[in-house]
Amino acid sequence: LRADAIFLLGRFDAAGGAYEEALAAARQAGADSLMRRAEQAIPVAYYRLAESAVAEDSSRFERHATLFQQVATRWPRYEHAHLAQYRAGLAWSRAGQPREAGRALQAVCDSFPRCTYVRDAHLEIAKVWEADGEKEKSAAAYARFAGRFPRDTGAADAWLKAADLYTAAGKADQ
Repeated sequence: LRADAIFLLGRFDAAGGAYEEALAAARQAGADSLMRRAEQAIPVAYYRLAESAVAEDSSRFERHATLFQQVATRWPRYEHAHLAQYRAGLAWSRAGQPREAGRALQAVCDSFPRCTYVRDAHLEIAKVWEADGEKEKSAAAYARFAGRFPRDTGAADAWLKAADLYTAAGKADQ
């Protein structure tokens, strides 16, 4: 495939497009094995694009978030979609976009509830809201973490943090 050659050259954006073209051609021709190959390769190319964007310029957080978000939302069954979603959330946070960060990290919890990043996503959500001055949202996130992971070594501290934040938000009754 032409797309494979482009991929090997490290031109991941062009490779992703070439794989998408190959998929369309394979569908039209009814070539099932080529369709499967292209379907598997497309998210890999775009994930590698996101990774290479981070390596190229680690300060372009919004670009990183957008690229990782694209992978997670367009190909949710891709084996690293959960990681792409988590990395999108972290990048949005670093870009100073707390609402986008909160949405992306919550998507990790909702869309990939059994993945290894759910625990950290819960804590990151709490930290994002706290840094943005959203005490009540942060408290709720810490409480969700503690409720979801009651045996975690950080659960007790999360309950205390939630209580402190609810009190600071004037919601001591929570």
